[in-house]
Amino acid sequence: MNDRWAPAGAQRVGKPRDPSVAPGSNFGRLTVMEALRNESTGRLGWQCKCECGGSAIATVSDLKSGKVRSCGCLRREVVSAKNMTHGHTSIFRDESGKRSRVYEIWKSMIRRCHAPKDKCYFRYGARGISVCDRWRADFLNFLEDMGEPPLGMSLDRENNNGDYEPGNCRWATDDVQQNNTRANIVLDTPSGEMTIAQFARLHSLNYAATRDKVARGETLISGIEIKVLRFGCKSKRTAEQALLRRRIRKAA
Repeated sequence: MNDRWAPAGAQRVGKPRDPSVAPGSNFGRLTVMEALRNESTGRLGWQCKCECGGSAIATVSDLKSGKVRSCGCLRREVVSAKNMTHGHTSIFRDESGKRSRVYEIWKSMIRRCHAPKDKCYFRYGARGISVCDRWRADFLNFLEDMGEPPLGMSLDRENNNGDYEPGNCRWATDDVQQNNTRANIVLDTPSGEMTIAQFARLHSLNYAATRDKVARGETLISGIEIKVLRFGCKSKRTAEQALLRRRIRKAA
């Protein structure tokens, strides 16, 4: 069977179905370079360059789902490590002998979703959040899909009501995670949807004063029209209580 790929060309590719996959996009160790088309099937794929210097051809669905994250080098590294010894805890340790950070992240993820006695279970497992079978079955699968966490980043779900699985997880900074919690108040602004903290930072406003105005139901802040799209869990009560405390202090 002819499995040759050739440049698709702008005329043949047409408008991209998914703008998140385009030349320059990054998925795992891969950087998207050029659109290709299979000369036999007509299927569209993307030529990607790997961090190790290798290359790979992958479809949009494979890239977005995390099925293809390298040219194959990541799988070889994981398999090589797995063949060295039995048991993950003895493989993934740092120089001090402690289990690696990524391994601890994996264990913690499973505990809070599937161990009712875990102190965080009520926020995850009790809400129906689970870890996908592939990751729960084998730490090496999780490592292959997610890679090592970059410095200063931790595991985050893009959809807070979704499961821990490829396509819904990312390594994110603390600021990104704080703005992605269920507790946040989400505003509709001329600049798009954002939390109070993001809105205040964007317009150089005092966070506490902005939060109080939202709690009072104001829809015009510093001349900018806003609308509350969602009060997160406990966020409305927290904002109202903070406003009440400020009023009591001023009256004292």
